[in-house]
Amino acid sequence: MWWSAAAGLAEAVMDVLRAYIDEFDDYTNENCKAFGFSGLIGDVREWHKLQCRWEDALECCQIEHFHASYLQALEGEYRGWTASQRERLISLLVRIVQEQLPRFRLLGSANAMSSYKYLPEYRRRHLKNPYFLGAVSIMSDGARFAHYDFNDKPVEFIFDQKSKHAHILGGAFDEVLKTRWGHLCIDVSQADHRLVSPIQVADLLAYESKKYIENRLANPELTDVTDLRWPMEQLKKLFYGGDTTWYNWHGLMLVTDFWGNYRRLCKWLRVDTAETHNERKRRLQEGSQQ
Repeated sequence: MWWSAAAGLAEAVMDVLRAYIDEFDDYTNENCKAFGFSGLIGDVREWHKLQCRWEDALECCQIEHFHASYLQALEGEYRGWTASQRERLISLLVRIVQEQLPRFRLLGSANAMSSYKYLPEYRRRHLKNPYFLGAVSIMSDGARFAHYDFNDKPVEFIFDQKSKHAHILGGAFDEVLKTRWGHLCIDVSQADHRLVSPIQVADLLAYESKKYIENRLANPELTDVTDLRWPMEQLKKLFYGGDTTWYNWHGLMLVTDFWGNYRRLCKWLRVDTAETHNERKRRLQEGSQQ
């Protein structure tokens, strides 16, 4: 029967993962300290639950969509708001994300622009640009999580819509398809954050990631940041336990180590570059419990 076929199709659509991702900062800006991406990956069913609660909170506060930087500056749709109104909205949205944490995994990738600019030209040429590097990194992580944490479910990636990045995303996706778990990637697309609220969730995470990284870069002598912003403090378990990628000089040299010279140097200096997935997972779990 036709309704049986339709039900089967709906079930197949629901039995996939979605990763909603947003970038932070602009790598073409000479003042950019770090450029990267943040987002979440989870089952479509769980996204629907989070989305309903998120949109209810926006309606409760009588706004149509969330945009972190506009809210922080009280501009755009938030012009005329008080600080207490801003704090109430943030509190509602952070609580929603916090309560959904066990059903999602954090995705994150960022690189220190000072290190990226210092790379030799031939290494930067291989990476194309920071957006390409970050997109490949975060989608590769998403495919890896789909295998290890979601029982090999296929995953589709949705990025915040920016027309200038559309062709870069297509090339990055093609690269990810060649990786070990690339066969689990089924699609990449872009969506307008004003219309697709899960992109707004990614926007919140990207904004807090940017603030945290800027704080760490400004205070490199600190082994830990104790004075966290309130949203980061509430979501610390998500961020501190997240298997994310930070491309400093060492990381960029490894990812562009075409002939193995840098790895041989690390071996001679007794710098470990061969941490396994399980070792990394165990270390991150221990870090999130501190």
